[in-house]
Amino acid sequence: MRRSKASNRFGTAQSPGNPLAAYLPRLELLAARGSGSTAGLKGISQAWQQAAQDPLFQTIQDQAVEDLCFQPAAGYWQELGLRSNLGLTILYDTTAQHGDGVDADGLAAIVHRTNTATGGTPAEGVPEKAWLREFLSQRRQTLLHAHNPAARRAWSKSVDRVNVLASVLTQNNAALAGPLAIAFSGDRRPSPENGSHALVQLREPVFHQGRRHLPIVTLKRVA
Repeated sequence: MRRSKASNRFGTAQSPGNPLAAYLPRLELLAARGSGSTAGLKGISQAWQQAAQDPLFQTIQDQAVEDLCFQPAAGYWQELGLRSNLGLTILYDTTAQHGDGVDADGLAAIVHRTNTATGGTPAEGVPEKAWLREFLSQRRQTLLHAHNPAARRAWSKSVDRVNVLASVLTQNNAALAGPLAIAFSGDRRPSPENGSHALVQLREPVFHQGRRHLPIVTLKRVA
């Protein structure tokens, strides 16, 4: 698990006495061991909720997402020759869940398997839609059959993340122009539009610009 250097900044002279300061030594130790243990962290949930009200904490969390997820995804997006908002969103969501490390379940490995299956990248002439379709197929298989045994059970239940993105791909709306209506099986309420399951809709464009001035989309659930 990658850990943001920014997370160490909260608890320094920038915010003395913050609610998480007492937990940092234990968190550092667990991080160094690569441990997911919660031993020695009693009360951290409440402390985290309290700290999350601090604008400095919010800024650091935003920076952590920028450093760990957005920038790696944007780098791959450019290197692979992808051009669409949907392509960037797919890589961003993958990086957030899989990370961009060198393990067999990470973004780099999924990209490699996709390139092998498609015979190249969009930068090398492979149609972007075909590449993204194969990428989502490779990611789905990774979620269903993760190399990391610790992730298999949870990841196998999160395939709907891929299914939602695949449904947008089939709509030929690579620009992610709203409104978007998306059905997925995680919610049992029927969608009036298509009679299937859950409805997630963009009532209006909610793109925002990252440091590279590349758009990210947020999907908002509506009743």
